[in-house]
Amino acid sequence: FASVGMLFASHTEELLECLPAQQPTYKRPRFSPYGNYIKKVITNKETWPYHIGGELINLIQEYPEHEIGSHTFSHYYCLEEGQTLEQFQADLLAAKAIAQDKGLELSSLVFPRNQYAKEQLEIAAKVGFHSFRGNEKAWFYRAVPESGNSYLKRGFKLLDAYVNISGHNTTALDEIKSYAPYNIPSSRFLRPYSPALKIFEGLRMRRIKKSMTYAAQSGEVFHLWWHPHNFGIRQEDNLSFLEELLQHFSNLKEDHGFESYSMRDLANLLDDSP
Repeated sequence: FASVGMLFASHTEELLECLPAQQPTYKRPRFSPYGNYIKKVITNKETWPYHIGGELINLIQEYPEHEIGSHTFSHYYCLEEGQTLEQFQADLLAAKAIAQDKGLELSSLVFPRNQYAKEQLEIAAKVGFHSFRGNEKAWFYRAVPESGNSYLKRGFKLLDAYVNISGHNTTALDEIKSYAPYNIPSSRFLRPYSPALKIFEGLRMRRIKKSMTYAAQSGEVFHLWWHPHNFGIRQEDNLSFLEELLQHFSNLKEDHGFESYSMRDLANLLDDSP
């Protein structure tokens, strides 16, 4: 669970105490959760449960087989205009600090909107992150600011979810190990169920299963991810789809020794490998 640092707080006072001294100065203020957003959280008790997630963090901690990673402190956009590397470092340090207050040591990083560059990776390694989720290699998955996420790129991403355009996007362990921090790139975003695209659900399932099978047979890594809120509606359809994928994983485990790892566990495995 790559979680936004602000959501680690159990009450508004804790949130305010953990805010970094340096905050992003985006050219577009709407990208920033500070200022008016913070004021809304503090003044509206009815919406607190949607912004104060300390109890959920505590719940996940009860299941140690799950990893709690970082989605930065403020859902930080690394490629948007106006923000600086110093502000990004302050954001990561704030995320680590509030996690440590919960007894957690963050080691895996997922960049919001998949935005990052070499400079941000160097800072992530500097402050103690051991791995990150990179992007698929196809041109339409390349890290860009919001302004660069054109309709053409979105169209290719949508099509790629049903038809193999970009390849299986699996990764060899040696390639992951060549990065510092380790790059454990995305293989497939698990798109939520769409009634409008219902007739293509079989293609979406086949697309993912084929890539999982390829990874199991070739000894490579397949990285599946999604946002929990993607399953917030039409839960029965989404969970049924996921259950079929998990059953396929179980079959691959039995037939090929396929294993499931968190990003942290995979990074530890690479540390111990020759």
